[in-house]
Amino acid sequence: MNTPKGKLDKNGKPKKFSRDLDSDWVVQKDKPHYGLKEHAAVDTNHGFILATTITPSSVNDTNYLPYCTVYSRHTKQKIEKVYADKGYAGKPNRDFLAGNKIADGIMRKDSTTAKFTRLNMLRICWRV
Repeated sequence: MNTPKGKLDKNGKPKKFSRDLDSDWVVQKDKPHYGLKEHAAVDTNHGFILATTITPSSVNDTNYLPYCTVYSRHTKQKIEKVYADKGYAGKPNRDFLAGNKIADGIMRKDSTTAKFTRLNMLRICWRV
């Protein structure tokens, strides 16, 4: 029940939590998570948020790299490189960056044909 003080349970006491209709479930590493995800583009020099969007947690990250990249451009200055975690890894995003002449800073991840070795991981961690 909705009141000016918020939602109430069946006993008339304020609810501590209420379900957001846009939220959704996702299971990662056999652990369920409920909520929303934020996809954001941030200026690496100053930390300014340039573009952001919120999606249900069940939505795949890879769909939002082009959105955040395009909408983060507020000046005529060229975007030199896009850094992203491995949730954004995939051929469509890498092709998008290559097609727009933007350097690829998306993290790599293991695949069945290419496994990371300890040396590969050290090279990635210390790359400047």
